[in-house]
Amino acid sequence: MNEIWVFAEQREGALQSVSCELLSEGRELAAKSGYELCALLLSENGAALAPELFAHGARKVYAMDAPQFAYYQNDFWSAAVRQAVEARRPEILLFGATSIGRSLAPTVAAALHTGLTADCTQLDFDPERKLLLQTRPAFGGNIMATITCEGTRPQMATVRGNVFKKVREDGAAGEVVPLAADLSGVPCRMRRLAAVKEGGEDVDLAGAKTIVSGGRGLGAPEKFSLVRELAAELGGAVGASRAVVDAGWISALHQVGQTGKTVCPKLYVALGISGAIQHLAGMQSSDFIVAVNKDPAAPIEDRVKNLLSRMTLEEKAEQLCQDTIGEDPNPDNHGVPRDFNPRVGSIYQFMGGAKLRNRYQRAAVERTRLGIPILWAIDVIHGWRTMFPVSLAQASSFDPSLAER
Repeated sequence: MNEIWVFAEQREGALQSVSCELLSEGRELAAKSGYELCALLLSENGAALAPELFAHGARKVYAMDAPQFAYYQNDFWSAAVRQAVEARRPEILLFGATSIGRSLAPTVAAALHTGLTADCTQLDFDPERKLLLQTRPAFGGNIMATITCEGTRPQMATVRGNVFKKVREDGAAGEVVPLAADLSGVPCRMRRLAAVKEGGEDVDLAGAKTIVSGGRGLGAPEKFSLVRELAAELGGAVGASRAVVDAGWISALHQVGQTGKTVCPKLYVALGISGAIQHLAGMQSSDFIVAVNKDPAAPIEDRVKNLLSRMTLEEKAEQLCQDTIGEDPNPDNHGVPRDFNPRVGSIYQFMGGAKLRNRYQRAAVERTRLGIPILWAIDVIHGWRTMFPVSLAQASSFDPSLAER
């Protein structure tokens, strides 16, 4: 059938966020392909979750209800998905690249003798060839490969969480279609004895609205105290690049990137991170990105500059003074000298509508122990309405005691 299916993953009756993200992206695929967007839900009571699936774009929910779906068991779940696909024949089947999706999707693909592209970061549709274009990092993340499955159906892919934005439409309605699952002949090779929550450090990078990440450019592990300080001031989480995790500066729970967490915060601050493609793959969907780096050739600088009009360092410095100080009659209170010499580094802030002016309650340029300049704009990190480039530079005549924290 001409349908796009999203596997609606639930855990203990709670719908997982990645399923809603896939449905939201599925709207675009449905518009390009002309296919109908549907969700496949395995649970004890699918009717309870159907309204949430409709709100995120599903026009039809195939509900398979059974006691065996109370928690994940690969044997039962893969048999049920295979039976549903064989009965309805969708063109496309998408899974979240979660621990469940990474186990379930390949089992189903093998049973259906079709292909599977894992850990996609972008999806598109070719209407002429009727093919799903599945893009993912390849060769260690050094290139982005677009993969198609031309000979078999359904076209299957897993997609990491936080790659796509959730779009909700309250009041949307659809059709719930019950499907029966015959599990009588399915062997149960796994039995859950208990569910134990992992202990240790609690790091919620995936759900954080603000993330401050540090990289090897910090220079030393003790410099991460500055990253933690800024994250605390902004009410955000602490992230890190793979380089510093591998060096033992911080635990792997904080790693952002292809081999770490994929994040989608409203504000992402990268301090001393060069921006290798593996790292960019994990944070490129952020609403606003702030990059601080002394190396003008750093990949993250090119990534940001592609979205901004070109300005000289001097122009950016002047822009900084104008937009942080504005028409304040007593600019010295801000701790930003008007005559600082722009020589090193740049910081770019992605913002969205009217020009940012007089929005910062506190702002200062500080020559920090990192050896790189930072704009401390803590009190007002909201209400952004326009894309606004800022350049900061080390000022030889700047007295750090003027900086506000």
